[in-house]
Amino acid sequence: RQRVAMARALVNDPDVLLLDEPLGALDLQLRLHMQEELRRLQRSLGNTFIFVTHDQEEAMRMSDRIAVMEGGQIRQLGTPEEIYELPRSRFVASFIGHANLLPARVLGKMEAGLVLAESDGMRLACRTHPDTPALEAGTIAVRYEKVGLRPAAAGDEVGADDIAKGRVVERVYFGSAVRFTVACANGFTLTAQVADVERARGIAEGDEVILSCAPGAAALVEND
Repeated sequence: RQRVAMARALVNDPDVLLLDEPLGALDLQLRLHMQEELRRLQRSLGNTFIFVTHDQEEAMRMSDRIAVMEGGQIRQLGTPEEIYELPRSRFVASFIGHANLLPARVLGKMEAGLVLAESDGMRLACRTHPDTPALEAGTIAVRYEKVGLRPAAAGDEVGADDIAKGRVVERVYFGSAVRFTVACANGFTLTAQVADVERARGIAEGDEVILSCAPGAAALVEND
C-alpha cells in the first residue's frame, strides 16, 4: 500500500513531494527497507522530498538537510552532521540523539575557536555553532559516545585531561556498544557509551571509573 501510494504521488512528476510520516505504521525491518528504497528513489528522480517524522534516527538517516521544529517554528536548519555535532540550543541537543546536558558558565576563549566552560568543577573545552552569540552562561552538551571511560585503579585521581570520577550505577549492553551510567562525586550523573565492547567487558556495575572528554568533543549551546 505504501508503494502504491508513492507511485500515485510521483506519476505526475511533482517538483516537491510532501511525505507526512509515511513509514510510521510499519514494523522496524520493513521500515528500514523502505527508508533505503525512498532514498534510492529520491536520488534517481531528483525531486525534492520533504519528509516529516518524529523519529530522530530516521531523520538523520534519510535527510540531506534537517529542520528541527518546536511549536511550529524552525529551531535549527542544517545537515545531519551539523545538527548533531553543533546544536545551537539545549532543545536541539536533547531532541536529536543522546547527550549529557550540564548547566555551565563561560570562563573564556581558547585556541582553535574553542570556549572554556565550567560546570560544578568540571571544565571542558567546547565548540560553538558559528551563529551562536557570545555567551556568559549556557549548557554543555556532551554526546554519550564522546565521553571516555576507564577503570579507576587504587589511588587513581582525576587528571588534567579528565573531567570526573564516579561509580557505575547502570550498565546496558546494546550489542555494538555498552552504555554506562556513572554517578559522579560532584553529584552529577553522566552517561558514557563505549563502542569497544571487548574493553567494556571488564567494567561492571559498582566499579569506580574516571571519565574524560577530548577538547572540542563537547558543544556549548544556548539555554532555551
